[in-house]
Amino acid sequence: MNQFTLPELKYPYDAFEGDLDAETMEIHYSKHHQGYLDKLNTLCEEQGINTEDGIEAVVAAIDSESTPGLRNNAGGYYNHNLFWENLSPIETTFSERWAKILDAETSTNRQYFLDSLIDLGMSQFGSGWAWIVMREDGTTMGMTTPNQDNPLMKVIQDEWGHKYIPLLAIDLWEHAYYLKYQNRRKDYLAAVIKHIDWAVVEDRYFAALDAFGVECPIALDDEE
Repeated sequence: MNQFTLPELKYPYDAFEGDLDAETMEIHYSKHHQGYLDKLNTLCEEQGINTEDGIEAVVAAIDSESTPGLRNNAGGYYNHNLFWENLSPIETTFSERWAKILDAETSTNRQYFLDSLIDLGMSQFGSGWAWIVMREDGTTMGMTTPNQDNPLMKVIQDEWGHKYIPLLAIDLWEHAYYLKYQNRRKDYLAAVIKHIDWAVVEDRYFAALDAFGVECPIALDDEE
């Protein structure tokens, strides 16, 4: 049976100093993420779970009959994988293509969209995650999930009545920010959003369109 591994970070722990501190980054990655991974591998072995098709398949199969341990640790491992991929040490902005897509989807300006992401993260009571997801019709939406739940999970899709593919994941657990920000989640969210790698989100968007077999909502013939 294949065992899952910790993904290698594409930046050092201190790459976000001033916004995300190195001590938190190291603990978050080497202790919390590693802990979810270790427990997940043990549970997969104990429960005879097929890991050959990757973590996405394991997460997508989690339903109301899955054990809490598997739900929490598969989610914790996969969610953090997405979270690290989201981040860029360099403050990034939208490409022209992504800006056009957001305009077609939301009819809002860039700052309002970013402010709405902060509001979304603040709306989650207790630990959890903030997401931008694609629904099966190709439209996008924001949502939050508690604990280590993920929109890819069958149990979440059954509850919400749609299929989803995650495009952006923001960690709302206190372990992601408490050493620097204490109870100031809003300040943490503002710092994280400055460092979202929108090129990664955009790539996930087009991969999700392909997965759902739907077309982009706007014509992109004039893209550079």
